[in-house]
Amino acid sequence: MAPPNTSKNDSKKQKGFTDLCNNFVEACAEMNLDNQDPVSELITQLRSSSENQQGLSDSDMVAIKVVNLLLPAVSVIATKIVSSSTDTQNVKIEKNRSGVRINSYEIDKQNQYSRREILRITGIGETEHEEVFNKFKELCNAMNVNIEKNDIVSCHRIGKEPTAGKPRSIIVRFFSRDLKYKIMSNKTVLKGKLDYKDIFINEDLTMLRLKMLNMVKKHDNVKSVFTRDGKINCFLRNGRKKIIENPDDLFEVGFDSVDYSALGLCDLE
Repeated sequence: MAPPNTSKNDSKKQKGFTDLCNNFVEACAEMNLDNQDPVSELITQLRSSSENQQGLSDSDMVAIKVVNLLLPAVSVIATKIVSSSTDTQNVKIEKNRSGVRINSYEIDKQNQYSRREILRITGIGETEHEEVFNKFKELCNAMNVNIEKNDIVSCHRIGKEPTAGKPRSIIVRFFSRDLKYKIMSNKTVLKGKLDYKDIFINEDLTMLRLKMLNMVKKHDNVKSVFTRDGKINCFLRNGRKKIIENPDDLFEVGFDSVDYSALGLCDLE
């Protein structure tokens, strides 16, 4: 009696198991990355291939079953690794954003400090070959404030050439902030005087603080607001007072969120 032809069966088994492995590798390569559960997709591919494969030994089938059992565990581990990595990256990003935010606030603070003796006046008519100081002195006289040239460091227009009907602002830098405070206090005298109804006297704010001031003025919780040395003083309708020096302080006024991009601070949310 001739011995059984085992080489043919072994070849069939080897070919069947090799085909199964190749099919699984192809399934991994073609896996849909957008799939929310890619491991389940691979399990389905593996089971489908094993069911249609012929010539597998019992040990091969056991190996396939073990793989089927292990894949979900691999999925859990992979998910935890990805989640942990994502959390770590998010922490790093938040730290970087916080650093950029703090640096931006500090630069703005120093910029505003350099303007502490300056007033910005808008609405004073502009004429050719004008003497700007004389126009400013006339305004001060209307506020019952006496001022001489030796009281100021500089007094000049700022900005591009004026457009029709819109004069440039005047910047005045004082030697003493006391005189600046007096003018800010007495500017209420101009109310009701028609010749000065379109003239506004304010501290020279940085662009960031000017934008914050405009945002605060529109908030329902704010009853009144004024600035002193670049700090935005808010009186709330509940009787409380808040001082705004940077965008994070806006939450103290009652803002639910802050549009940092609108303040010129992009990507800091």
